[in-house]
Amino acid sequence: MTAGLNYQHASLTGDQTYPEKVLTDKSFENALPSLMVTYRKGRTTNFRLQYRTNTSAPSVSQLQNTVSVSNNRNYSMGNPDLKQQYTHNVMLHFAKTNPETSRSFFAMARLTATSDYIATSTSIARNDSVIGANITMPKGSQLDQQVNLNGYYSVNGFLTYGFPFKLISSNININLDVNYQ
Repeated sequence: MTAGLNYQHASLTGDQTYPEKVLTDKSFENALPSLMVTYRKGRTTNFRLQYRTNTSAPSVSQLQNTVSVSNNRNYSMGNPDLKQQYTHNVMLHFAKTNPETSRSFFAMARLTATSDYIATSTSIARNDSVIGANITMPKGSQLDQQVNLNGYYSVNGFLTYGFPFKLISSNININLDVNYQ
């Protein structure tokens, strides 16, 4: 068994001068626990449980409240209220082999849960709108902006069963893979 606890401090600083002067200054502090448990029964059976956490801070450009115009129909804008995302990962691994019969079984499962997930929100202007520093966005144009979402989950599972196939002197592996986000 292995357990750990890391402390993380991150600082982001940005100095925007155009179209208006804006100073971006954000800092993030976190405790990041981790745990790994491994169990082996002889040379044929192995089980592992692993838990870890990590963060992803928004970039300075995602935090700056600047409007970028790629053409007169597509606009993007930073979000100074963004929070960093915090992710929990749990992974399970199980493997069993039988060298005498050439059979094997492997199973893996992973759950990822992220709070304050950083995503892109896209909206279409229903009327001419003014955004940012007096930039007019025409009706029907698109605005992309980074936002925080809660409730982002990802689940993955994988199974493999291997067995001998004597007709052609080989082994066959049957796999099952499941993913959900």
